[in-house]
Amino acid sequence: MRLPRKIKQSKAWLKAPARWRHSKGFGIHSPFAYDLIVNTLREHNYRYYAYSYIDNSYPSQRKVLKLLLRLMCRLTPKSIASVGELSAPVARLAPYASGAQPVDLPEKADMLIISSGAAEPLELLEKSVAGVLMNNGTVVVTDIKQFPTLQSLINRLSMTFYNRRLLIGVGRRDLPRQHFDLFF
Repeated sequence: MRLPRKIKQSKAWLKAPARWRHSKGFGIHSPFAYDLIVNTLREHNYRYYAYSYIDNSYPSQRKVLKLLLRLMCRLTPKSIASVGELSAPVARLAPYASGAQPVDLPEKADMLIISSGAAEPLELLEKSVAGVLMNNGTVVVTDIKQFPTLQSLINRLSMTFYNRRLLIGVGRRDLPRQHFDLFF
């Protein structure tokens, strides 16, 4: 019974050097992916203008909210929908990110953020994810272990960035369907 778990752990250890290399930008051939990994996903010493607001208002969720703010600033969506426990913080951060407007209908958004505590049925989430990605949008799932079927759907429809907890899918048609397993 323990053998499959040990094999899984050893595979993760064998993949760790490649994850580290890709996390630093080495071996990434897509200019978009390289720029997103090096300048957005990896946190640098410079601070964004809403970091102090995040630190003061949401101390327990500050790491993921800072990443979401950097993504919103880099990808500049016109509309953002959020489902789950991060709905209220994302709606408050959206205006900081180049004037993005929060919307209620997830399938109509340019960026969809799904976090734990999402009350929507899985079929509705799958339909919303497919709609956003097919319209050149971006989907972020902050707790991907809760939504395993969404991971395979996002992998099929987008370029993905994955760090074992969080999955980012960019559905631009001009991007190849590549999958990056990273530390960020």
